[in-house]
Amino acid sequence: MSPRPPRPIDHAESLLAPLYACARGEVAPNVALAQVVMRAETRTAVEAALAAAQQEIRSPASAAARAGAAAALWRATPGAWDAVKQVLSAADHDAPARGAADWAARFDAAAAVSPEAGVALYSLGRADLADAAARSIVGRMQAWGLTGRDRCAIDLGCGSGRLLLALAPYMGRVVGADVSAGMLKAARRRCSGLANVSLARTSGEDLAGFADGAFDLVAAVDVFPYLVRCPGDLALRHMFDAYRVLAPGGSLLILNYAYGMDAASESAEVTACAERAGLRLARRGRNDFDLWDGRTFHFLRPTR
Repeated sequence: MSPRPPRPIDHAESLLAPLYACARGEVAPNVALAQVVMRAETRTAVEAALAAAQQEIRSPASAAARAGAAAALWRATPGAWDAVKQVLSAADHDAPARGAADWAARFDAAAAVSPEAGVALYSLGRADLADAAARSIVGRMQAWGLTGRDRCAIDLGCGSGRLLLALAPYMGRVVGADVSAGMLKAARRRCSGLANVSLARTSGEDLAGFADGAFDLVAAVDVFPYLVRCPGDLALRHMFDAYRVLAPGGSLLILNYAYGMDAASESAEVTACAERAGLRLARRGRNDFDLWDGRTFHFLRPTR
């Protein structure tokens, strides 16, 4: 039985929505908490929403436990409010962007505040949550047969290098690419001892500089939403370039294509763009990950 809707309360109902999604098992507690903090105007509003959710969500027991986990995470993470709000202040992810250079500047600012939260607000500024989420993603990549010591991958928008660090043991070579010098600096520190990891700063306009057929896997985790918001069809351009840099049979893995788009429209748009570029849909899914609410789109470059 799903938890019943909340009774009217004094604070904004929008703060309760992520917690009810968490109770239904649609998002992880850390994701729900990050969304509440993003929407709230005060810490008190966060605490009121968490208390109201626990009061309202009593059954089934599994739903109550998930709501309680979000509240427990808030108590265990005293820096969550500052980490999320400072990143949002430094880098407004919702503001219109004139181009890739705009995003580079915003993520440079976010890196100066918190490299973890700057690329993943769901980490709440906690390194352990960011590491666990990266391992969860790599675990799925392994399950889907995308890794291998004889394979080469590029992590587009690699940020502070969490995914690079988690992926490197399972690939022959991994390239981290990002438009943000600040994020690449953090990634360089994190991956300094890994001989099979290299880093490259890109323009964000395309994948120029990478050779045809150079990669078996192009991974784009929370990257395409920013390309979609830029003028100049950057998302489509990256699809064509992904086809070019992939070896035949290689994979483009997009985790989140667009924010604020309903699931059907998002799926239709990303699939149409990929097909224009010559890529074939292999899998789409949601809730594939333990600590993240990413939507999965896996495309293949045909062997012929």
